[in-house]
Amino acid sequence: MLDDYERREHENPSIDLVLCKDMNRVFVDYIIQDYSKPMGVATYKTSADMSSGS
Repeated sequence: MLDDYERREHENPSIDLVLCKDMNRVFVDYIIQDYSKPMGVATYKTSADMSSGS
């Protein structure tokens, strides 16, 4: 929607983010099966994760 309604001609296309608390390869594969834009995949930790010793 951002590219269709908000992006101006001089701006690059937007990127999409999929945030998942846990790594789930099946879920990620399902989400990106028909996706044609470049994508990066990364993991993250929240401050709560850091304080719990995970």
